[in-house]
Amino acid sequence: MPTRKSIFAPWIAAVVLLVLIGGYVGAYCSTVQPRKGRPHFRVARAHLNRRIDRILTGVFAPVIWLDRQIRPHAWEPKP
Repeated sequence: MPTRKSIFAPWIAAVVLLVLIGGYVGAYCSTVQPRKGRPHFRVARAHLNRRIDRILTGVFAPVIWLDRQIRPHAWEPKP
């Protein structure tokens, strides 16, 4: 006879996974601004921008790729 814990474990794991993915995409959407074909992240301190931009570009690389596939018009250079 299966226990109550084993029945709900896959559902709990699925909910946790969806929350983590939602948080990841939400963090990306709240920080990125498409600019001249590459991402620009809003960061408070100007002297850290380049270094933090590189780090965040690496962290968000999968969602940046997906964003470029879904919204190519947002990534085109502005005239």
